[in-house]
Amino acid sequence: LFRRLNLSPILGFLLAGVLMGPHGFRLVSDVDDIVELAEFGVLFLLFEMGLELSLDRLKKLRVYAFGYGTLQVTVTAIALGVGAYAMGAAVNESFVIGSSLALSSSAFVLSLLAERGERDTKSATAAFGVLLFQDIAVVPLLVLVPLLSFAGWTNLNGVEEIAKVLGITALKALAVLSGAILVGGSLLRRIFELVASSSSSEAFTATVLLTVLGTGYFTEEIGLSMTLGAFVAGVLLAESNFHKQIMKDTEPFRGLLLGLFFITTGMSIDIEVLYQQPLVVLFLITSLIFVKTSIATVLGLPFGLSLSESVKVGLILGQGGEFAFVIFALANKLGFLPEDVDKLLVLTVVISMALTPLLAELGSRLAPFFDRITGATDVLATEGIPLVLNDGRKSSVVVFGYGDTGKTLAAKLKYGSEGSDRKVIIADSSPENASYAEERDLEFVLYETIDAPLLKKLSSSEEYRVSAFVLTDIEVEDMTQTLETIRSMKSNIPVFSLARNSQDEAVLKELGARVPFVESKRTGAEYGDAVLRELDEIAEQELIALEIAAREALEEAAEKEVMNAELVSEEHDGDDAALQLHEQHDGSGGGEKAASNGAAVVIDSHDHDSRSREKTVGPSVQIGETRDRV
Repeated sequence: LFRRLNLSPILGFLLAGVLMGPHGFRLVSDVDDIVELAEFGVLFLLFEMGLELSLDRLKKLRVYAFGYGTLQVTVTAIALGVGAYAMGAAVNESFVIGSSLALSSSAFVLSLLAERGERDTKSATAAFGVLLFQDIAVVPLLVLVPLLSFAGWTNLNGVEEIAKVLGITALKALAVLSGAILVGGSLLRRIFELVASSSSSEAFTATVLLTVLGTGYFTEEIGLSMTLGAFVAGVLLAESNFHKQIMKDTEPFRGLLLGLFFITTGMSIDIEVLYQQPLVVLFLITSLIFVKTSIATVLGLPFGLSLSESVKVGLILGQGGEFAFVIFALANKLGFLPEDVDKLLVLTVVISMALTPLLAELGSRLAPFFDRITGATDVLATEGIPLVLNDGRKSSVVVFGYGDTGKTLAAKLKYGSEGSDRKVIIADSSPENASYAEERDLEFVLYETIDAPLLKKLSSSEEYRVSAFVLTDIEVEDMTQTLETIRSMKSNIPVFSLARNSQDEAVLKELGARVPFVESKRTGAEYGDAVLRELDEIAEQELIALEIAAREALEEAAEKEVMNAELVSEEHDGDDAALQLHEQHDGSGGGEKAASNGAAVVIDSHDHDSRSREKTVGPSVQIGETRDRV
């Protein structure tokens, strides 16, 4: 329902929780019975995020996590703690409130970024780095809270004990991460290769579940958080050949359990508190979001973020986090966080989490405004003019089937085109081919069937940027089924296919395939040459279309400049400086010229009839050759 209303599904889960929970229609009276199961959704979410991390992105996260994240948590905790103390809270109570509210919701933020298709943006990378540090920071906080319940925690011995606990926690985290990277990665890959060779989808899925839950349980047993363990397991498998298949297998569990987590979050909203103290709740929510957003925005600037990116990060991290519930409950149990304060803080955190989609949308709308203020983008150059942005990522050709023909074809596609800017991805149902592809520096995707979820994931992924599908070494029935699926998706990605006879050729072409030739004796190299030639032709046609569109947009922009200049000239010079435009045509396709006060705007469009157009106005402006600007 919320998707149909173009609203975030997260809000739908929260509303369902409010209605079903103990403060609504009481369909579920004991929320604690399902909270532990629901928290597994956060584990799978962090595991999936680890799977999507490349080594390059992980290096960037190191700076954001231990630099930006450390400052964000520290400064925000101090600011909110001082605020709580000023409102009458005790020192230990203020520490708990400030440090808990400094944390944000990984579940809400990461789900929202995925939903909005913004996971690969710079602001999303920075936000994820901060969230990763917050996840690590939860561990010492959970250890420190019991120490704060003792009366003598503020003396020298208490401070030494706290420093000791923090040091031990840091060493544990470092040891786990180092051991996991040195040993765990190769061990997990070997295990998955062994399981994949059995060709049992049930065994593969069970191994994935065991990996997520097992690593989470291990890190929890040594005093770290389960979510950190799940994230580390994802990172270790990110460089394996099975990471896309693993993501596909875990997606149903993640979606179901994460939805359950949001529902249980909604169940914790006590509507009665909102009715009794609406102004207090409003003040707390506004103060929380304002303080966290302001601090995160300011601190993001020294770490290479633009003002607009910092604002987006600040707003999306402006809510409270799910770990605050755990810390509040522990402090309440130990007796130094009063029951009424606990309920008020929980309500504040939950409502701020519910506002996350609105905060993210506000950040997206404010970003262009801040870009104009700081001059981060050229408004004239981007309004109405198509631009080609090259961020260094290559487009991909996906080859389905990795038999003899597929292996030769893949080698030709990867190495046979001089100056090629494409990478080759192998998609095959045989796990034995994974190591063979990896040895040849080819990315490998394991699949059971070529179905719609697989094709959608490949065609819509910003990581892959698929420019073509190539079908080879698979049965004709599988080819036709694949083509029908692609056609139902209304995808514009070209599909190449081999035909063994003229009858197959007619069927494949009717379904939209490009069939270079029919002979089955043609080699994979010849097939590769044919695919490369057609891809070059497609690229040339797209470039021509882009140049035409850009040229028309530039001409339109220049005409607007002319009109603006006319208005300015009329206002300042009056009748004596009025513009006089004359158009002249010659039979050879010559230009249109006019003279006025000795200044000119020249637009050289290089269009097919070699016609150039010149217009003159008062102020001197020149726009050079369109082709050079494109």
